[in-house]
Order: sequence, then structure tokens, then C-alpha cells
Amino acid sequence: PDRRGVACEVQQNIDLPAFNFVSLPAFPNYRLGTGPVCDSTKVFPEGLITAVDEANMSAAQQGLHVHLYPNPTRGDLSLDIDQRLGQDADFVVYNLQGQEQYRQALSGDIGTTQISLPNRLSAGMYIYVIYDGGRLLHSDKLVVE
Repeated sequence: PDRRGVACEVQQNIDLPAFNFVSLPAFPNYRLGTGPVCDSTKVFPEGLITAVDEANMSAAQQGLHVHLYPNPTRGDLSLDIDQRLGQDADFVVYNLQGQEQYRQALSGDIGTTQISLPNRLSAGMYIYVIYDGGRLLHSDKLVVE
């Protein structure tokens, strides 16, 4: 729908040809470049991002190559970054509920940074994020054994 409220003309309580208990009957494409657009006559606003590509990324994100290892880890990590970061760059670990679990300031140097996660992090999956001046530069999964 491209309008708010009842103006979007969304139809509810539609009889479906099959029984669907736990999942959606069809998953939306979200225009990620995996297939053709369903309705080629649809016109989208100019500022709307309909695909994730390098043209929509900041210059800092395009050239950034990050390698965090070992992953899965028992607590000691090495972080390789091939780009100079600002003085207020941070490595932050979040749990899957989005709560910050660990934060370490990163130096602006290119190369490998050693990170020792605290013992209080229980085994499981986390998300690590690299910020530079409050801007998100990189995020990925981290598994703690």
C-alpha cells in the first residue's frame, strides 16, 4: 500500500485456496534483485530505496573489508580492518534482543586489533557492529561457544 489508512484499499479476510497455520501464504519479494517486479506499472517515489546495492552505500561502507576470527569464539578475537577509522570508532556486541553486551574503542590504525570478550557473555549468537563517529560501518553475526 502506498497510502495511509483505509485509502490504501487493503482487503482483509480473504479466503485462501490452502490452509496456512504458522506461516504466510507467500513471502514478499521486497525488490532485492531476485526476480521481476510483480506490477511493472507501479511507480515508486524517487527517494525510496527498493534495492540494496553499492550505489546506496556510503563511500566508507563500500571500501571497508572486515574479517573477525575465530568465529565461533571462546572469547579472544582478532579483528582485521583494511581502512583507517576515526578516533571515535567502536566495536560493539549486542545480544539478539538488541541489548549492548560489550563495547571496545578501536584505534584508527589499519591492521589487526585484539579483542577479549568478557567471561560474562554466555554461549550463543550475538551481533557485532563497528561504528565510526556514530555511523554504522559494518555488522555481522558472532557466535560465542
